[in-house]
Amino acid sequence: MEEKTYNRIAKHIRSSRYGVSVVNWLDKVIVLATVVIYGIMILLQFIYADYDLLYKIILVPAVGFLVVSACRYIYNQPRPYEIMNIDPIITKDTKGKSFPSRHVYSIFVIAMTAMQINMFFGILLLVVGFVLAILRVIGGVHFTRDVFAGAFLGVITGVIGYYILLR
Repeated sequence: MEEKTYNRIAKHIRSSRYGVSVVNWLDKVIVLATVVIYGIMILLQFIYADYDLLYKIILVPAVGFLVVSACRYIYNQPRPYEIMNIDPIITKDTKGKSFPSRHVYSIFVIAMTAMQINMFFGILLLVVGFVLAILRVIGGVHFTRDVFAGAFLGVITGVIGYYILLR
């Protein structure tokens, strides 16, 4: 997103009485809910003693998370607020490591994981993932390319991990 576009959107959000609070709240709630949902999926597989699926739903996201983290370390791309004249809506003080978005990667790979258990729930998480991606961009902490890369890597990790390698 260009600086002018971001500032126009941010001005509109800031002019709303609860705009900034809603963006920050949604960002935090979606991230926390994703962590809780993932934990519940793991716990349920353990309780139902489906150890084959349990190791898959731990292994696939974990390997992908390490790959995404390595990419962020290698590329070390600056965040929008570091190179543009903007005041981010989402409070963050991290320097660099913007590409790809790990938050977006995580929700998309967890959505792919949820599809292994319940297709509808997985699709619902994909929709929520799109909301998170939008929030991260309009919040000023990621570029559009960062969230697209995170979403793409989350889906590809799920497809390769669940449908090709660990069938």
